[in-house]
Amino acid sequence: KINEEQVYHDLSHLLKISKEDLQAIDRLLLEAHIIDDDTVVTIKTLKKQGYYLGIISNNSQKNVEYILERDNLAQYFDKVVVSETIKERKPNLKVYLSAFKDIAPKDFSKILFVSDEFVEDLVAVKILGVKTAWLKSKINNEWKQEEKEILIKPDINISVIKELLNAEI
Repeated sequence: KINEEQVYHDLSHLLKISKEDLQAIDRLLLEAHIIDDDTVVTIKTLKKQGYYLGIISNNSQKNVEYILERDNLAQYFDKVVVSETIKERKPNLKVYLSAFKDIAPKDFSKILFVSDEFVEDLVAVKILGVKTAWLKSKINNEWKQEEKEILIKPDINISVIKELLNAEI
């Protein structure tokens, strides 16, 4: 529930490195967020087909805006909700409800929420009656244990984002 400036300040003090050095590290990590060509094509195709596209992110507002502008993708998204501005993080339902505030609850079933975070995203949003697509990442990430489908099954499983173009839901 703190903003990015407070994080830099606290980490700088804790790690005994300058705020500027932390920001440089953050920028390097940000540049590692690469949006692959298949994802770009999928976003453009879905938008061209008339779908309303949105992003819900636990990243910082500044970082999300930077990536969308860097990759010239901002124009394809109708709504971008960042946890930092809500002062809550996913999977808190306040984040999703903020993103869906212009949608009547009876129409939540018309939403398809896509994520590679099963527990953090899909279980929470499924409670609202939203359809879910789980992008099962093949990236070996030592900080993220393999997620298992628990309690709630996603409506569809995909292994690459372009599978959305042929998905039947």
